[in-house]
Amino acid sequence: MAIALTFEPDPREARRWRGLADCPPGSLGRSLFQLLDREGVGFPGEPGATHPTLALHDWIHVITGCPVSPLGEIATAAYIAAASRSSAATLAFLGTISIFEASLLDYHVDLSTPDCPVEMPRYSGALSTPGAVEQVAQAIQTGRLCPIDPLIDVDYFQHASECLQTVRQRWQLPPEGLWSGVG
Repeated sequence: MAIALTFEPDPREARRWRGLADCPPGSLGRSLFQLLDREGVGFPGEPGATHPTLALHDWIHVITGCPVSPLGEIATAAYIAAASRSSAATLAFLGTISIFEASLLDYHVDLSTPDCPVEMPRYSGALSTPGAVEQVAQAIQTGRLCPIDPLIDVDYFQHASECLQTVRQRWQLPPEGLWSGVG
């Protein structure tokens, strides 16, 4: 999947994402910085890190409160598909289920690339976690109520300094986000 990871370093892009550390505590940007730092996935623009286009969904992880886990990925993709006018969002949701539920869709990294020695795990059965189907259904139902298309209507960097709770309120989400601790 060419879009998945950054192969060529882009120092300007990496500085932009790492600069989110300078956003106020409790802000959307600082919360995203903390997520990326905690997960140890690198920052867009750095070799081996998520490509900036795919990293767009990480902002939505933060806003919805869905964790970075197989089930959290499915719930985030479900929310995006329900909230967006883009047919690409629906295809991404189906692809996410294919990866994290059934391992039907492999995603590979060319391990011969010296700057990107990433081993990609295989997943299956995320929806068999107790309460998982309800969690995904809640993500879909809440996404349908979102007045903002998370793929089309938002330049996240323009909102990076805003309080995360304010962003959630504008998106009609509960203050703690969607996640109830399942998975």
